[in-house]
Amino acid sequence: MSSPLLDRLNPMQRTAVLCTDGPLLVLAGAGSGKTRVITHRIAYLIEKGVSPDAILAVTFTNKAAREMRERVWQLTSRGGLRVQTFHSFCASFLRLEFPSVGRATDFTIYDDGDGLSMMKLVVKDLGLDPELHKPDKLLGQVSRWKNDGVDPEEAMTRARRSVDEHAAQAYEHYDRRLREANACDFDDLLLEARRILRDCAEVRTRWQTRLSHVLVDEFQDTNGIQYGLVRELTRSHRNLCVTGDQDQSIYSWRGARVENFDTFLTDHAEAKTVKLEQNYRSTGNILRAAVAVIEHNQHRIPKRLWTEAALGTPVRIVGFDDDVSEAISIAGRIRELEREGIAREEIAVLFRTNSLSLPIERALLEVGVPYVVVGGLEFFARQEVKDLLAYLRFLANPHDLVSLFRIINVPARGLGNTTRDELVAIARRDGRPLGEVLRDPAASESLPKRARTAAVAFAKILNDLDQAVGLGVAELLRRILDVTGYDTYWQGKATKGGSLDPHQNIGQFVNVAVDWDTKKGGPLSEFLAEIALLTDQDRTADEGRAVSLMTLHAAKGLEFDAVFLLGVDRTILPHVMSYAEGRGDEEERRLLHVGITRAKKELVITYARARTRFGSTVLTGPSNFLDEVGRDGIERYGEATTYRPSPSRRRSEPGDEQDEPWRDDEEGLSELDSGSRVWHPEWGRGEILQVRGRGFGLDRKVTVRFDQGFERTLILRHANLVPLEE
Repeated sequence: MSSPLLDRLNPMQRTAVLCTDGPLLVLAGAGSGKTRVITHRIAYLIEKGVSPDAILAVTFTNKAAREMRERVWQLTSRGGLRVQTFHSFCASFLRLEFPSVGRATDFTIYDDGDGLSMMKLVVKDLGLDPELHKPDKLLGQVSRWKNDGVDPEEAMTRARRSVDEHAAQAYEHYDRRLREANACDFDDLLLEARRILRDCAEVRTRWQTRLSHVLVDEFQDTNGIQYGLVRELTRSHRNLCVTGDQDQSIYSWRGARVENFDTFLTDHAEAKTVKLEQNYRSTGNILRAAVAVIEHNQHRIPKRLWTEAALGTPVRIVGFDDDVSEAISIAGRIRELEREGIAREEIAVLFRTNSLSLPIERALLEVGVPYVVVGGLEFFARQEVKDLLAYLRFLANPHDLVSLFRIINVPARGLGNTTRDELVAIARRDGRPLGEVLRDPAASESLPKRARTAAVAFAKILNDLDQAVGLGVAELLRRILDVTGYDTYWQGKATKGGSLDPHQNIGQFVNVAVDWDTKKGGPLSEFLAEIALLTDQDRTADEGRAVSLMTLHAAKGLEFDAVFLLGVDRTILPHVMSYAEGRGDEEERRLLHVGITRAKKELVITYARARTRFGSTVLTGPSNFLDEVGRDGIERYGEATTYRPSPSRRRSEPGDEQDEPWRDDEEGLSELDSGSRVWHPEWGRGEILQVRGRGFGLDRKVTVRFDQGFERTLILRHANLVPLEE
């Protein structure tokens, strides 16, 4: 069928658009026009007569969803399309279908900070020592269980060690607390939606009929629950198209499963596979380096990127004596790029971890180059904004204990933790929600006089605010600021020498609400859901004309004219912890591939032979990945032999600065055995408990118990261990 929609598509893109029936896997390399294929495929389905509201496209950021909707509108002039993030789709699904499992539809969505606050209450309920059973670690384990589809009962049966039993116990209490608060965390949105589709045949049939085609963007970022969700939605008609790139799967620590590609092909044996390999972003030399690196990964469907673009300038790999000279050189080159006409916003410095950013920040300040560290404290994570959101959420959901605990004494009104706990006890005794008890002045009669007066005053505030819930969100916010004195509270702090930012942020938040009321409107619950479901990239502010500093993880999906990959050192990339956490080289290599493919015209990769960490000089050197980049189209500078610090830069440990015994990184490592004493630049002294692997090579694994009381399993070659002569 001839269609104008097929114009300007290359042959493989056209093939992907025309495969409209049955399962389809689109392997889309970096810069290969993935979004173009998805949007043209949607437009082509509509052109063939498929109703827009029968098509669901899911992705991972509201920004990506918005871009897709706009592109489809430009192609078809049709609205009503379901393009949503996974979490947004699941939230709207649960608003409709939660009653089928006896849950209320006016639930609150807890973000990570709210979940942590709830877990802290759970730790207190269980009488656990928060130093031994850290709430953030427990919450991380609960999230991993949820991503694997494990419920609290199964988690308890899986528990083998005492720490697992404590985590499983915390999971059960955390789950119960969420239900009592009529709340869902981000993981619950996915888990509950998938559970309903799996277990409720009537609901599943209704949605399979309603949605005739489902498309998944960034498939490599999906976890097991997300894949299970779209599989349930398409089980009857099997019109499931997944688009992604195994070579850009870098979020296993969030639960993403690169194995979902294999699972998809197993579940859909009849699926067609289309490879998008032509790159439209990078020069030939940059692309050649990216391909050379990623082809060392074994667990991938073969794919080779190519481009019709010119080779461009060579990729430069530069070694420096230390991180200071590295940063100064990068800052100098950025100034040169500006003089050559490259806009600051088209320049990025990428690194494996945020801890590497300080030297380059100082160097850019020294030369007067504006920069922004992407991923700093986000607007909606600021204290004053979170406080106002808590007021709104508690007014929308009186069962929301986390929000109530946040606002009960903000601004200070004499309702401290002791009074709060007494009110909780009254609520449990009477079998009533705490919000209802607080709104009832008679319920606080048993409190001491001062606490009773404060509780009655707070009850009046809540009752006054209840009357304003039916107003627009902006007017409700203004009423909260007026009745509680919250804005005055921050203005007072500013006049005493504090920052004006909180007061200004409050005004900005009111502006957000005004914008909502003007452009969308709707109940308070919908406003709160939209705010809660903003992703990290959606929350990143536009900082104008500035150089971007960010981690490799944060850079995914972005592109720049010039990219500097800073700190491609051994133990940094690949990161030493990737082995301890079981990820190994392959995901770390994918991180480097992602970083390389962010560059359009110029790419500089740097490493240092020494870095300063915690006040000590640590010997590093080039990553083994740099041997995999090859020589074609590469220029290498500063490839000196192992760096030896001068006496003034000698490596030292706190408290042992005079005669610290040390050796170069690899000297003596092959002789290490059980009982050997070692030193690590971040974790200090330790003792090797076990050595595994044949022979005496550096590829053996060692288990080290550090004197601080924890163990790590590392590969010698990447461990950054120093033998101690003790």
